[in-house]
Amino acid sequence: MKYFCFSIVIDDFDSAKGSNSKEMKVNQEISTHQPNVAKPYTRQSSDASIKKILEEAENRKHEFWKLIDEHNAVIENLKRIEKLESNSVCKTAHPSIRT
Repeated sequence: MKYFCFSIVIDDFDSAKGSNSKEMKVNQEISTHQPNVAKPYTRQSSDASIKKILEEAENRKHEFWKLIDEHNAVIENLKRIEKLESNSVCKTAHPSIRT
């Protein structure tokens, strides 16, 4: 009987942004300590924020579709293994009669 081995590696998408998360924590701490201080927004900073959010959404969408493709490949591989195993069981359970 043959066994097939495969592995799945799942990377945390947000952990790749380690330096950004430190900056975000600092910004959150500052904003929690100074809640009455309003941040001035300019058209340029708003546009930059929107662009960053859209890029991140696009990256997440791409990662999502990669995961869907990997999932489909795993399912197909499992179906193939099950089919091979069921064929193997059928052959050993019903040996051909030779005369």
